[in-house]
Amino acid sequence: MLFSLPLRPFLLVLLSFGLFFLSVLLPSYFSLRFSVSAFRPICRRQHHTSIIRTSSLLRMMSNTNKRYSPSADRNKGPIWNVLEQNIFSSILASVEEEKEKDTLRVLEIAAGAGVHSYHFSSELLSLTSSSNTKNTKNIQWYATDPEESSIRSIEAYRDDSTAAVKNILQPPLCLTLGSEGILQQQEEDNNIMTTDLIPDSSSVDVVICINMIHISPWEATVGLMKTARKLLKPGGYMYCYGPYKENGTAVDSNLSFDMSLKSRDPSWGVRNLEDVVKLAQEQGLNLVKRIEMPANNLSVIYQLQV
Repeated sequence: MLFSLPLRPFLLVLLSFGLFFLSVLLPSYFSLRFSVSAFRPICRRQHHTSIIRTSSLLRMMSNTNKRYSPSADRNKGPIWNVLEQNIFSSILASVEEEKEKDTLRVLEIAAGAGVHSYHFSSELLSLTSSSNTKNTKNIQWYATDPEESSIRSIEAYRDDSTAAVKNILQPPLCLTLGSEGILQQQEEDNNIMTTDLIPDSSSVDVVICINMIHISPWEATVGLMKTARKLLKPGGYMYCYGPYKENGTAVDSNLSFDMSLKSRDPSWGVRNLEDVVKLAQEQGLNLVKRIEMPANNLSVIYQLQV
């Protein structure tokens, strides 16, 4: 008696489900089972979607080395405008008359993640493609950095580039600066391109160094100037970007930034522009232009004496 009472509701539920199965689910199953023409397109669409998702996933996995730099993404446009208007336009304008400049070589020091390297190479391609210049078919952009993670990131940006951009953006090089110039690299990883592939002396048109001088020891800036003197062609340009002090002072945000940098590493800090200019002049690099940039930064352009 105690067992039969709870069994009755269970039997009623089971009976109700059986009637529902026979009246609704079973006819629906046969309807779908034999409606082959309606069913197959759904399978194809689902299969196609899964292929797209798998392809996207594989692409993301292949780019795990790619790093994103918000600051580089913000300033790449303003920096390119300065480079185009003050450096590359004048170089390209002289190509028609000087055939030795058929190969335009750019050496980027401390390239970081590669956001600038990729963007500037793409812009150079657009600039030369839209110009009437006939002798600039060969452009070589050498991006360098001392950090392996940066080298891998630059490689990832290059891998995702078009064939035309790859022809400009060369495989990245591992390069570290010291007080005497470029330090010899220890080849701990044979997959890292080393300084053996740096362009020869007096063969580079432009040296670019963005946001390095304040986040490195002073010896690296000394090495930068010596490297620029050695590698630049006579009349070649060096472009530097970053925050500076002038006459020993700066806006409050740059002074706070200076204190923050020195708390992380006493050898770092926002430099006096006058000291950097003097160091450049000692290596035959004359100040050509000082341009104020967003976020209290400066673009500083030097030119090697002819």
